[in-house]
Amino acid sequence: MLRPALLCCLAAALGAVDQPFDLGHFLMSARSALDREAAGTWRTIPWQRDAATALATATRTGKPILVFIYITVDAYLPGESGTQVCLGGRATRGAVLSDAAVIAALRDHFVCLHINCKTGGFPEVLPGLDLCREAYRRYADPEAGFSTSCVLTPDGGHLLGTSGIGSIPTYRNSACYDPVKYRKFLEESSERGQRWKRSDSAGRKSISSEVLLAAIAASSGQDGPR
Repeated sequence: MLRPALLCCLAAALGAVDQPFDLGHFLMSARSALDREAAGTWRTIPWQRDAATALATATRTGKPILVFIYITVDAYLPGESGTQVCLGGRATRGAVLSDAAVIAALRDHFVCLHINCKTGGFPEVLPGLDLCREAYRRYADPEAGFSTSCVLTPDGGHLLGTSGIGSIPTYRNSACYDPVKYRKFLEESSERGQRWKRSDSAGRKSISSEVLLAAIAASSGQDGPR
């Protein structure tokens, strides 16, 4: 059982803090990102839909796994109906996953997987997502949406970095909506992955602690790696 204090730290690190749900402000700020998402450039990333297939590819190639996690919600924008990817997740796809430099990095250096954790849960073959799963279960706001990007070791067992939560309340400061911050998150996660391969068990434990501490520092407004 994970300690409550650790989960609170992780929630803060991921950006799951109490902020007002301001749909109007979000739509004004994120309009261009939502338009780019609708254009579909993010689809050029070689996404895997099956976790076991992504894990097999990562194991074979030695590349870390980039997992884009999102939820679906009942449509509530004019002209939309049925179930849609949450607005925060759609804005991430438009703001950073449609950025040419991000796409190039993902195509060259990562195995990319996207999962709807609301309908499909968190894959058991990727235990590196366990803390994210607990943070989602305890702290996510289904009304505001939930999305995040996580980088895992090629065996899927350990977290190398997180972008923070992408949702309506976190739009103004999350790396999920800033291509420069998102590229930094990818670069630093990749660098940790290289060190992971060279490290013994003590070194790997240190890297795992670094991942959490760096995310907490970033969430508190301090300079530091994501």
